[in-house]
Amino acid sequence: MKTIFITLLILTNSGTIEQDRFKIYTTCSSWFDVNVIKEENKKYSTSENRTYYVFNNKVVVGYICNES
Repeated sequence: MKTIFITLLILTNSGTIEQDRFKIYTTCSSWFDVNVIKEENKKYSTSENRTYYVFNNKVVVGYICNES
């Protein structure tokens, strides 16, 4: 199987984006669905809900994958 790397885009407390890169042995979307926790319905304001994604207690704002 081809080596696949996934890079998680992590939002820091200071508002910057950091990258964490991992070698994985499945598709990126499958790995993300299994390993990154989706936290729904956190109230941002009285009329708005937001969904957050968390990996190792860090907020994930996206990922980059090289599986193609």
